[in-house]
Amino acid sequence: TSQGFEYYFDLHDRSIPDRLFLARWLDSVGASPRQHAWQSSSQQAVSTALSWLKQPRLRDPQQPFFLFLHLEEACAPYRLPKEFADATRFLPAGTEPASLTAAHFGEEEQRHLFHQGKRELVPEEAVIQKALYDASILYLDGQIQRLMEGLREQALLEDTLVVFTSSHGEEFH
Repeated sequence: TSQGFEYYFDLHDRSIPDRLFLARWLDSVGASPRQHAWQSSSQQAVSTALSWLKQPRLRDPQQPFFLFLHLEEACAPYRLPKEFADATRFLPAGTEPASLTAAHFGEEEQRHLFHQGKRELVPEEAVIQKALYDASILYLDGQIQRLMEGLREQALLEDTLVVFTSSHGEEFH
């Protein structure tokens, strides 16, 4: 078993290149050509879960199962997949997505500086972060809908207990 489970899959562990300073800096200024797993981790997690449920070699379909999905898009930084059409739906009128900075997305370094009292959160940043957070929730709703539809298609929904929890909500001042 892996991590205490018969089957374990984790998208949270970033690759070595993702941990390098230059790669993180290029990401922070929006100049990185790389596609990160975390940008669409919920989509990947739901797809992997549905695939696992379909494969009898990985799971005995006659036995109960436990499936835990941790969907992260509602946590900063609020960067949604480019193909998500509603990513900018809640932004204030006239906001150009290309003009947004790392602070607008709630990038980790900017959050640390704020929490340490080394930078102020500009009111415009808070409004934009809340808009991007709202879009993240909408994106997650779509991923949860995919999961529920997948359970229904596999005739698992009627005999499955689905529990939703949250670690916390975001706080916008």
